[in-house]
Amino acid sequence: MLRRPLRIDDDDCDVGLPCPVDDRFIYDSGILVASGSPPTGNLLHASIHIVRLVAPLLKTLKTPLIAPATLKTFESHFATCMAYFPPSCQIDSEQHLDPQLLSSVFQLQNARLVLHRHNLSIACVAEARTTAIDHCVSVARDSVRLLSRAMQTAPDDGHDRPSPVQTQAPPNRWETKLAAVASTMLCTHLWRCALFLCFRRHYSEALICVSASAAIGDLRSVNAACGRNLSFFIQALVEKLRRGEANNLEKDEEMVAYVSGDLQGSSENSWVWNGSETGMALNGVEHTASPKSELQENKIGDSVSPSAASLNEETGDWGGWEQIVWLLQTLRHEQQGISQDAYGVSPGQSTPPQPLSQSSSRISIANII
Repeated sequence: MLRRPLRIDDDDCDVGLPCPVDDRFIYDSGILVASGSPPTGNLLHASIHIVRLVAPLLKTLKTPLIAPATLKTFESHFATCMAYFPPSCQIDSEQHLDPQLLSSVFQLQNARLVLHRHNLSIACVAEARTTAIDHCVSVARDSVRLLSRAMQTAPDDGHDRPSPVQTQAPPNRWETKLAAVASTMLCTHLWRCALFLCFRRHYSEALICVSASAAIGDLRSVNAACGRNLSFFIQALVEKLRRGEANNLEKDEEMVAYVSGDLQGSSENSWVWNGSETGMALNGVEHTASPKSELQENKIGDSVSPSAASLNEETGDWGGWEQIVWLLQTLRHEQQGISQDAYGVSPGQSTPPQPLSQSSSRISIANII
């Protein structure tokens, strides 16, 4: 993602930004905001600032290593963009967050994660890679804080909260609202956050991401591919934990490659396919594909309507979101020292979860890309 050339150069445009207040405060005599009125936020204004970040971000991602000073500059600008959002969208807010606002605010969080994830490359020294993981986990935890408030019961909603894997909900529930705005970007951002949270063993927060992905379900074809890859990643993580390698994950090149996710889908940023047939195939795809921005890729991905048969086949491959929820709950219980059969049989299962093959993970990443 964020690796396609833009059709419009922002430097070629000279158009004024829209007024940063709601229309109801604009009169013929000017802008009149009543005293005591709560501060207003303009999502269009915030979105414009985020989109303007894409061009410099694309340029920065072409470098092998992003310097700390550059990262600091971007983070400062991200904070400025975040200030344009309504109070409920701020990270430290305690207000209920309308799930329909997540799509906009996650655009910014997604850009932050993609920026820092770039320094996972083997071209970076170990310290830079560890710092990159720290920042990616921080972005993921910020995203979970926003997501958890969006998943709370609204002040005027008295319904009980459903289970994480419930697929149907009343129209005023957070599941329905989230599914209505679930874009490819939102689905993949939840997936990337879950990968990093699992990698650092923040299982409770990873469960929140999985609950949101489960609510989206098969409404987006990319969501199934994300679930399949996440299931594989957790299976691989379990195997590492079984062998007592919990403290060496950041030095494990296999796990670092897995947590980098779709970063391996670009020949410019990938390091695992160098010199292989897959790497040459990636080059061929990039040379023949028409230039598209990430926003355009998201729209194209959203228009795909997979058949029920293909979705059932995908779900049967990795067990569905219920399987991921159970795996994360088991890992959390083990982390908390609760006595259970480690990674044994889940309730209602006659056999333990079957690990996916590495080829399955590669196919899944290809589907996400």
